[in-house]
Amino acid sequence: MRINPKIDLLDTPGIIPFKQDNQESACRLAYVNSIGENAYDVEGVAGKFILDVEKNYPDLIRNHYNLDENEEITLENIALKRNWIVRNQEPDVKRCAANILLDFRSGRLGKITIDSYEE
Repeated sequence: MRINPKIDLLDTPGIIPFKQDNQESACRLAYVNSIGENAYDVEGVAGKFILDVEKNYPDLIRNHYNLDENEEITLENIALKRNWIVRNQEPDVKRCAANILLDFRSGRLGKITIDSYEE
């Protein structure tokens, strides 16, 4: 895009290594969709996301998905609460996992930080 007669603005993507040695960093990259969904298990990443968010924002997931105090915060319970059901009345955890990550990426969960500064 030309922003001035003498200046072109180019946007080049960053380079993310193919293999991630640090799984914590890899999960965070998956949370923000910087790693393609074919490279990770969506259910596993969404489950980890829930655990990570609960550390710093204890009631955020529970309140956003209208879980009762006595309900455990799991993909299964969130799917049941949203009435995402597949055959045999089983919760649709794959759909739930994808939607939780989408809610985060689109800002529907609010402004939250996923980085950990513990060393």
